[in-house]
Amino acid sequence: MSNITQDSNEPDHHARETLVLLASAIRNGWQIPEQAMRLAPSVVANMLATGTTREKLRAAEVLIRMRDSNIAALAVGDKIERLDNGGATEIVYQLNKITL
Repeated sequence: MSNITQDSNEPDHHARETLVLLASAIRNGWQIPEQAMRLAPSVVANMLATGTTREKLRAAEVLIRMRDSNIAALAVGDKIERLDNGGATEIVYQLNKITL
């Protein structure tokens, strides 16, 4: 991330670029340093509250990427749990027979 510390939650002049990189890292599944992930929510919240219009847009994009990443991780975890329990890895519903 850019020059952001826990003491000062104020982003430097590269804040928008930092948010773009963070969104890309989340979208592409890159390893993100633990410190950066701990600071990300407060940085994003700060940008949403005080940033320029472009920074707010980038901050919202990061939130969407984080949400999508969490949903994908939950779906994978659910599949692994079903597989471990001997179930199907996909949920399949059986419909009534269709006749032509």
